Parts: sequence; C-alpha cells; structure tokens
Amino acid sequence: MDNNNELISTFLVERVYKISITILGLVGNILTIIILTNKRNRKSSTATYLLALAVSDIIIILFGPFCDWLEIMWHVFISEYGEFACKVQTFMQYSSSTTSSWLLVVVTIERAISVTYPYKVRTSCTKQIAIIVVVITWTLVYAANLHFLFGMGQSYNNQCDAITPNYMKFAEYILPWVDFTLSFFFPFIFLLLGNAVIIHQLTKHRSRQKYLTHSNVPNNLAVSLVLVLVDFVFVITVGPIYVFSIVFPYFLGSLSEEEKNSIARFWGPMLHGLWETNAALNIVLYVMSGTRFRNELLRLLCFCCKKNQKSNGVFDTSANFNPIYVRSSLRRAASGEKKGSQLSMDLMPFKSPSTQIAHRNDLHDYDQLSIISGKRKTKY
Repeated sequence: MDNNNELISTFLVERVYKISITILGLVGNILTIIILTNKRNRKSSTATYLLALAVSDIIIILFGPFCDWLEIMWHVFISEYGEFACKVQTFMQYSSSTTSSWLLVVVTIERAISVTYPYKVRTSCTKQIAIIVVVITWTLVYAANLHFLFGMGQSYNNQCDAITPNYMKFAEYILPWVDFTLSFFFPFIFLLLGNAVIIHQLTKHRSRQKYLTHSNVPNNLAVSLVLVLVDFVFVITVGPIYVFSIVFPYFLGSLSEEEKNSIARFWGPMLHGLWETNAALNIVLYVMSGTRFRNELLRLLCFCCKKNQKSNGVFDTSANFNPIYVRSSLRRAASGEKKGSQLSMDLMPFKSPSTQIAHRNDLHDYDQLSIISGKRKTKY
C-alpha cells in the first residue's frame, strides 16, 4: 500500500474529519436536547428515548473523536493522566456505543407497539414507562462493561491496554465477538423486525385512508422515511468497524509486521471515524424527516422568530379541525335543545360512531409513532 495514500488518509480522517464530527455531534445533540426538553415535548415518551439517545451520543463524541482531536492537535493524551483515566475512557466508549444501539431499538419497539396496538398506546407508551426503560437500559449496559475498569490500564509506554495476558487474549479474540453481538448484531435484528412490522402496519393503514383526514397522510410517508434512514445509517456507519474487529485478528498470523501496521493505519482511522459518524447524524435525520423539527430548530436559532411565533411542539399533531375548540365553542353557543358535546360530535367529519373511533385512534397512532411529527396533537 502506498505511503502517500496512508498519509493522505490519516490527515483527512484524523485532522479534518475528526474535528468536523466533534463540532457537528456536540452542537447537533445539544440542540436536540434543548428542543426535546421543550415544555411541549416533556410528556412525550418518544422524546424521552431520543433525549437519552442524544446524551449517549454526546458521551461517544466526548470520549471518542474529541479525545482523538486533543491528541492530534495539542498532544493531550488521556491515558497519560493516570490509570484511572485510561480505564474510564475505554469503559465509557464501549458502554455509550452499546447504549445508543439499544436505545434505538427501544424507540423502534415503541413505534411498532404504537401502530400494532393503538388502543394500548396511552397505557403502554407513557413517559413514566420510558424513563424506567431508559434507566434499565443504561444500568444493564454499563454493568455489563464494568470489566474494563479491572482489565484495562497503562502499559509500559503509557498506552491504554490490557494489563494481564489473560485479559489481553480476551480483548483480542473474545471481546470483538461480544461487542459485535451486543452492539450491532442483536440491535440490527430488532431494528429489522421492528421496521418490518411498522412498514407493514403503515401499509395496512393506507387502505383505511377514508377514515383519515388528508393532513395525516404525509405523516405516513414521513415516518417510513425516518425508519428507513435510521436503519440504513446505523448499518452503514456502525457495521464495518465491528466486522473489521472480528476478521482482522484472525489474519494477523499470515501477515508480516509491516503489512499489519499498514492495514491498521489505513483502515483503522477510516472505519473508526465512520462509526463515530453515527453519533453525529441523528439531528440531520430529524431535520430531513419533518417540518416541525426544522421549525423548532429555526426558532431556537432565530431568537426574534422564537419570541414572535408560538410553537405547537415537535411531537404534536394538528388536523384540519380541532374538536376541543369546536366543543368549547359550541358549549358557549349551544341552545338548550342539544348538549354542546353532542353538537360537537354532530360536526365531526365522520357520522357513525365507529368511524369516529377509528379516526381518533389513527390520529393518536400516528402521533405516538412519529419521531418528528408535522402536525398538532389533538386530545378528545
């Protein structure tokens, strides 16, 4: 392999790409946290999961590309600050990566439940349950990676490495398979199955569009696009580094020392940088997937617009009519012949009670399902 190509690859990845990912990831995830903690989104279970995902992605960036950037630009090596710093850096890198993968799985499962069992959404997809699931996910993942705090440490040249021969064998031959299985393979299977269920249910809903208002139809396509993008980006950015970490050790015996170093210098930074990209791309997907998140982001960046315009919330939906407004207005104006609530039902666009129920469930179904909904949520 040509040395010039290695130098160019190293320069582009370690100097240009690392700083770009660090800035985009930190700024993007911080903006996401600010938007998701908006008072209109605080009660949403989906916002809770995405908030935890943004925090986990920030940890990946701080202990990954940001530390690499400090080493490259200012020669600040975390491992030189003591054995504890070395242990914590490795522990946080692996734990945050696995946590992000499983939080993505949890969001997908929640969407699948929302579209498959719309009648149970209000009881099974609440913020309280979301908080419990997030805490359990973080606890289990971080507990499973506690072995890094005992097996990793400073080597003779102040590098962070395994401190015992047995743990070194574990780190070289067993850990890559464990990490691949827990951080990529199982999450990928769940994402694949969850997305298949969601797309299948969305296809079924399209056959019932006569029960939906016209304004809800774009939500269908938007959610499908988000699911495909999230799954595609996860596989493309996260998969290669795990496959490389599994395959590479088994070819070491047939390669010379120069070939090993050449492959590691060329492919290592590229695949590692690609893996770190996944932590910085979520806000890009959110912006691409819906107008509501873009509007919230613009209001956040433009303080004048934020002061003069009212937001309906990222996860709110809005139909062509507002039953609450109709109901309250009719209560004020209705005569004694009919109750206001009955008059409001008479003005609903669907005459039969069964179609009214189907319409209400579809509205709530798509509100819980959407990552970034473009409409205002309506309560009945």
